[in-house]
Parts: sequence; structure tokens; C-alpha cells
Amino acid sequence: MKTQPIPTPTSLRVLLVEGDDDAREEFGRVLEAAGHQVILCPGPSEPDYSCVGTRSGTCALAAGADAVVLDTRLRGDDLFGGTTGWQLAILYREQGLALVALADASDGTSLLRGEGVVILRRRPTEQALLNGLARAVSEAQPSR
Repeated sequence: MKTQPIPTPTSLRVLLVEGDDDAREEFGRVLEAAGHQVILCPGPSEPDYSCVGTRSGTCALAAGADAVVLDTRLRGDDLFGGTTGWQLAILYREQGLALVALADASDGTSLLRGEGVVILRRRPTEQALLNGLARAVSEAQPSR
């Protein structure tokens, strides 16, 4: 049986944090085609792969965003230094944002269980991404 799409509120502001250039562009196109405003972020970068948001406690790019789509494996994770994807996930949740976390099955996803958090396998289908976003937003902000 085919799952029915979950209605997504139109014109969400979505912060997309994805270290892979191709995936970031692909997911950005999917979200924009669905009517959302997308703020693109490659995640922490050289030289130390740290994020200003984790040092200050707030992310300027997330200001005004309704939700975040975050690949939990970023460049710093691969280099074992800097800010990890999971640290960013926790930061965004502390800011009260709905979160779609893209993770491998072996990742410590139990850190983020709760309302407003949807965990999808890395490289989800377009429909899975949009359904996950809709669910995260509806759980985080039921009055929306």
C-alpha cells in the first residue's frame, strides 16, 4: 500500500545543512519546488570545522527558520574535529526548531527522540523528505 503524502504548510523557511554539494542542491530544489524558502548551509568548514552557533548558543542562519533539515554527518565528523552534526542537531532543538535529521541506521539517533524531530535515512526520497518535514513541523508547532 502506498503511503499518502502528509500536507506540508506552504512557504516554510527551511535551513538545509548538508555538507555534500550535490545532495544540498538536490534537497534544496525539492524543498523549493514544494514552495518553501530554503537557506543553504554547507555546515562547519575549514580550517577548524567549528560552528559559530555552537560557540555562541545560537545560529544566525536559523533565525526566523521554521525547520531545519540536517545531515548529521558533516565534514568535521569525518575528520574527528570541530562541530559534529549531532551537536548542531541539539543546538537547533534548543532553539525550538522542528528538525529533520538525516542519519545512518548505526548513528546514535536516540539522542534526538521527541516531538518535532523526524529521523530519516540519509538520501531520502523526495516524498519521504517532504513528509518528514511536514511531520516535524506539525509536531513542533501544532497550532500551525
